[in-house]
Amino acid sequence: MISWQARLFNVFLKVAGRRHPGKRTVADIRRKVARADQWFAKLPQGVHVQQQSLGGIPVRWIRLATAGNKGTIFFIHGGAWCVETPNLHTGLAARLALALGMDVVMPHYRLAPEHPFPAASEDCLAAWHGLLQSAVDPAGVVLAGDSAGGALALGLLGQIRQAGKAMPRCCLLLSAATDLATMGRSVVDNRRSDAMFRITTMFLFRNWYLADTSPTDPLASPYWGDFTGFPPLMFQVSGAELMLDNSVLAAAKAKREGVTTQLSIWPGMPHDFTLFAFLPEAQQGIGELVQFVERHPAPADNTKRSAVNPG
Repeated sequence: MISWQARLFNVFLKVAGRRHPGKRTVADIRRKVARADQWFAKLPQGVHVQQQSLGGIPVRWIRLATAGNKGTIFFIHGGAWCVETPNLHTGLAARLALALGMDVVMPHYRLAPEHPFPAASEDCLAAWHGLLQSAVDPAGVVLAGDSAGGALALGLLGQIRQAGKAMPRCCLLLSAATDLATMGRSVVDNRRSDAMFRITTMFLFRNWYLADTSPTDPLASPYWGDFTGFPPLMFQVSGAELMLDNSVLAAAKAKREGVTTQLSIWPGMPHDFTLFAFLPEAQQGIGELVQFVERHPAPADNTKRSAVNPG
């Protein structure tokens, strides 16, 4: 049974947002998204935001107003690789910060189609290196990403492993885009139940992002890579969304490859539902993420070294 708020929001999304993209340009879509993002400008009390730079990449720091920081969350925002919703994502990051007692670093990576793959992955990796150069121990960092940010987070883990470097504590993946090739049966099975996206819109964003890159490139589509050696992974997804199988199949693959994995499917929710603080399920979803992180603690000697003061 889903909340009345979620049922009403699903109706609103289908009427106001789930339209055929037609001949809309990325600029058209960004203008529409920016107008909607203004509704989410108010942040919860207990945090403050600073603009910084890490590894030459602009980042947004969401910092706790009180002392006692327990670590750092490296959060990679979604937006189909092509748009940003700074208010909406800062709100989610702030709620995660307060719930976990951690500061959040959110990189502003370059967007497609002006900067197609692998620009976003390059920027996230540069910001990650910059974070570690700020005396942060990766074993105390929680990596997180939603939607397209989930793909970038898994891609970042692959790059860290390839370099032979230490992994973060765990990784939270919210409605993650893991497979840009087949996308799974849910893109057909859930074509009517997904309140936010049409298949045509998803492919439009995918093509803007990939340009001439193969959709099975593991850095773009982590499902086509190898999860061996990854830290614990938490997949949280709606059972009604087109990208359901992106989480279901990736979670199964990670588990087969020896990774500690949890998959949580929420019936009837819109894509990336934890973003929307007014949904009761979003608050419950935050609680679920907190429980996962707490079940996978950082080593005791990493806790203090994971607290960052960017100046």
